[in-house]
Amino acid sequence: MSCKDCNMRPFDNGEYECTCDQSEFVEQEQEKDEKPSLGSIVEELQNDMELMKLEHKTEMDKLKEQMKQLVNIFSKANKTPKSSSINGDNKKVGFGKHKDLTYLDLKAQHPNYKIWMNKQAESSIPAFNELKEYLNKM
Repeated sequence: MSCKDCNMRPFDNGEYECTCDQSEFVEQEQEKDEKPSLGSIVEELQNDMELMKLEHKTEMDKLKEQMKQLVNIFSKANKTPKSSSINGDNKKVGFGKHKDLTYLDLKAQHPNYKIWMNKQAESSIPAFNELKEYLNKM
């Protein structure tokens, strides 16, 4: 109970001191040191878990999308119109005095080799004919 005008409360022994000199008191809800029930704690934890799941799912979705973009970028970056191993740039000449050079090195170091090769007749050496064909494509 407390004074309805000034809210002064009585002492534990029942006596009171009221500065407004009102003798009328009203019942007030007792202030409790309320401890949450186990059910309310569980419910709050479940709500927190649901929020965390949503946040986690959102983050995971973002990461998956970023991963798809990276895979797409990476796959585009690794596509070349012709791989040098396919078009023969790195293939060794394999015959004659330039046998240890690659086709690309031969073309760069001896630009007139193509002219010389085209003056030659077809050869029984397959590597010769392949090199001739390569140089004429360029």
